[in-house]
Amino acid sequence: MWLKKQSAEIAREYCRKILIDRKDRKKIVHAPSQVELRSIMSPPITYYNELFGDYYELCKSLGFVVNYRNLKGKIDSVRTKAGGETIYVDTREQLPLKFNFPIEVKTLKFGDYSFSDREASGNCYVERKSLPDFIGTLSGGFDRFCREIERAWENDANLIIVVESDFNNVSSFPLLKTVSKKIKVTPEYIMHNVRDTIQKYLHVQFLFVKDRGESVRVIEKIFTCKCLYKEIDLQLAYDTNKL
Repeated sequence: MWLKKQSAEIAREYCRKILIDRKDRKKIVHAPSQVELRSIMSPPITYYNELFGDYYELCKSLGFVVNYRNLKGKIDSVRTKAGGETIYVDTREQLPLKFNFPIEVKTLKFGDYSFSDREASGNCYVERKSLPDFIGTLSGGFDRFCREIERAWENDANLIIVVESDFNNVSSFPLLKTVSKKIKVTPEYIMHNVRDTIQKYLHVQFLFVKDRGESVRVIEKIFTCKCLYKEIDLQLAYDTNKL
């Protein structure tokens, strides 16, 4: 709101300094993702696009490594085997989602869901998290989580962590009735671990969605988009109604 009251020149300089500060002070290499920007005192990528025309070109000019590109249209599903695909569900998944695909329960090395056509999905695995699960994983379970990420990397797999909660809830979870009062960690601590994970592991993305129904929809899109998820920021696509 403060930025909207400033001139375009002041707003551009302020936003540019945010990125430069992240690069110099935090020593980050890759252009901050939508999740990273929304978790700090920064406007989202959409606002940068309004100011500069292209957020990713701005990041290149500042010396960041850019891993994604702007998406012009919506993400479409492309069926590859005339309806013959299956979604695999890990045996440890206690509340399996109900998909518009046949499912098969089997032991997965990592993640909760994968696609039978590994080539079509780019060997993609999805880890589904409720908000309390997400908080626990990124705090007390963080070391174990990193080992899972490493296993995915060793198997040339892409891992998407889908969190069944609006992103805004993450910054205020100590106030939510759905989150146990026994959890003592802060939102800042959780999102610090998220940002570190995103910068360290290029095969990992975090995606915050509204509810379980949205989890079903986005997971099916991710598995059937012909690997487009590798080229785009999924949270940005979701926030702009392209996913």
